Amino acid sequence: ELLRENLPDMEELIDFRSAIEQHICSLAALRRSDSDLQAMRTAIAALPDAALISDGFSYGAFREADGQFHAAVSAAASNERLTEASRRARAELFLPTDNLPYEQRVEVTRQQHTAIYQAIVAGDAVAAASAARAHMDETLRNLHAIIGEASES
Repeated sequence: ELLRENLPDMEELIDFRSAIEQHICSLAALRRSDSDLQAMRTAIAALPDAALISDGFSYGAFREADGQFHAAVSAAASNERLTEASRRARAELFLPTDNLPYEQRVEVTRQQHTAIYQAIVAGDAVAAASAARAHMDETLRNLHAIIGEASES
């Protein structure tokens, strides 16, 4: 109910985060090192297998791997202010939603992180920003799904 009441604010937060993440990914494509790319690959590999969702899926493990990926991309961008803005926006967005029961979209996240990673590897700032935008658009769709699923409970 609280999320539903604050939906406009949450949508604004996702817009803010989308702008930041697009710029971070764009910079990461231009500035990344081999160790940055390795950190991104490690984070993608750490995402829990979707098959485990029905067998004790660990939301904490998902959130940890997701955070590691975004931290690795931010590190590659080499801009502490953008990194801090992203970290704060992620925390503000996920704190109210992490306690709600909903189906996690692990494979979609894996695919989107991979698309961002591939654009960064290619050094394609425009494609990296576009992939980040798609990822944030999915976050907005997930927020609406969370609110819908909570309404059905």
